[in-house]
This record gives sequence, C-alpha cells and structure tokens, in this order.
Amino acid sequence: MSKWMRAGVIQVIAALVAVTALSWLALEYFVPTPPGTVTIATGGNGTTFQHFGEQYRKRFARAGVNLIVRQTAGALDNLALLKDPNSGAQIGFVRGGLANSGVAPNLSSMGLISDVPFWIFSPSSESLDGLAQLRGKRIAVGPEGSAARYTAERLLSKANIDEKTATLLLFAGDAAVKALMDGRADVALLVGGSDAPSVAKLLTNPKLRLMNFSTADALTRVFPDMVKLVLPKGVIEVDPPNPPEDITPGQRRRSSFAIICTPPSFSSWRRQ
Repeated sequence: MSKWMRAGVIQVIAALVAVTALSWLALEYFVPTPPGTVTIATGGNGTTFQHFGEQYRKRFARAGVNLIVRQTAGALDNLALLKDPNSGAQIGFVRGGLANSGVAPNLSSMGLISDVPFWIFSPSSESLDGLAQLRGKRIAVGPEGSAARYTAERLLSKANIDEKTATLLLFAGDAAVKALMDGRADVALLVGGSDAPSVAKLLTNPKLRLMNFSTADALTRVFPDMVKLVLPKGVIEVDPPNPPEDITPGQRRRSSFAIICTPPSFSSWRRQ
C-alpha cells in the first residue's frame, strides 16, 4: 500500500471515529435515555386517577421503566406536588381548568386523556333529579385537594348548598362506596369514567340509583367546561335494563389529562 493510500485510510478511520464520538455525545447530552424510575401522582383507591395510574404502570414496565404509583387526595394535591421540585413526583393527573401557564409555568401538558363524567348516587328508594334535593343530606364529596371535592363544591354552590346546609363527607373512591352502602352517607358524588372501580360498583348495584339531572342543559350554560351526557336505557345491562330509563349525569369537558414536570432530561425523553 502506498504512502498516499495509507494516509487516505487513516483519514477515513479518523473521520469515522469523530462522527461516532460526536453522535455519542449528541445522544448522551441532547437526547437523554429514559429514567429508570418515574413517580406518578394519582388519587385514592377506586378512583379514575388510581385506575389510570395502574394501567400506565404496566405500559411503562413494558418499556423497561419502573413507574411508582403514588396515591394522593386528587387533582389539586397532584398539582401542588408537581409544582414542588422536592416532592419526588414527575407526572400527575389533573382536571382541566385547574392549571395554566400562569399558575404553573414550569409544567406542561402531555395532552387530554378522556372526558370524565361526574355521578351522584343515592339509595334506590329515593329519586333525585335536582341539586336542591341534596340540602341537609350527608354527601360524600371527597377530601380537600380532590377533583371530586372541587366539582362538588362548584355544583352545590349553585343550589346554595355548603357545609352549613349539608354535611360534606371526606369519603372518595372505594371509601365513598362503602359509606353509601353502610348508611354513613346519604349521597355520593364521584368523578370518573364508568370503568373506574368505584363507579362500576355503584352502577351495577340494584340498591342504588343514579341521579338524573333534570337541569343538565342549564348546567352546561352555567359551567361552559361541562357538556351534557345521556346514559341510554339498558346501556349497562340490557336485561333487566340498567339504567331503567335514559339518565343524564353531568360530564366535564377536557377534564382529565396528564401534566409533567419539566426537568430537561425528562422533557427530552417524553418527546421521543
């Protein structure tokens, strides 16, 4: 091999080494690898947030990432955790309308997950179709910091119902189901999809009745972030039909989405 040929080969090898090194540096510093462990802030047992968290835990595991599902009081609690850089939570579920760039400038949305209905259940012996009928009752609305509590207080305020005119109980999710079943609560307000464990238990229980909002159209005018939802007769069980007639629970639009803290390494990974 001539001197010129050897020099050319050396130059090619040197170029390949340089390209490889630069590529490695770019991948290492500008496109970080996924973290090995991530913590997601969800909600209490039986809630939609906790249900979604478990589903995501399985998906993350398939990608080789250990997702720690952290139970919380709910949406407002999750937002506070995500805003705190020392909380240890990188992802959380939050209801639409609770945060924006002004309230949480260091957080960003990963997008809408689903529209989540709210439901009001009572014993089947009592037919409810208006918020005013809840005055004086023991209502399971969830703990402070939960989306259920936030939704309940917004709704009940329009019927002049608060802690002075009703008993607002802290039960949420499975605890709300149990309180309603054993008589410690007269009414339970839950926020979540029909596949959430706590909601599914109540929808299929013949001893309980789902409230039919006769003022659903008015509520969508009062609360622009809500849309009307009709649960058709027999959609849960065909024979015997459950519900026995068309029911109109409320539904929040853009109500459930994930928010992620934005340390550079995690933000870069989520966009891949």
